[in-house]
Amino acid sequence: MLKLINPTEEIKKAIPELEGIGNYGNVKTVSDSTWHNRMKTIETKNLKKYHRSTSWVSLYTYFSPCVLEMDSSYHTVMINEAKYQLIRKHVMSESFNA
Repeated sequence: MLKLINPTEEIKKAIPELEGIGNYGNVKTVSDSTWHNRMKTIETKNLKKYHRSTSWVSLYTYFSPCVLEMDSSYHTVMINEAKYQLIRKHVMSESFNA
C-alpha cells in the first residue's frame, strides 16, 4: 500500500523545538534566486554524501514552517533563520536520507 506523507507534519514531529522559536530577531529576507540556490545546494550535498536526496523542488515543502512571506512582486522570500537552520540540519542528516 502506498503511504502519502505530509512533509510539514513530518518536520514538525521530527523537530518539536520549531514551535518554541519566535520571529523576533530571527527574520531574514533573501531573493528568490538565493532561496532556490539554498535548496539546490542541500540536494547536491545530500547526493554527494548519501548518494540519494529529495529533489530541490520537493525540499520547499519541508522548509515551509520557516517561510514567513513570499513576495512575488519584489522576488523575495522572508524566512525565520533559526527555524531554517534546524530544518536544514534535519534534512541533511543520515536519518532523513536513509
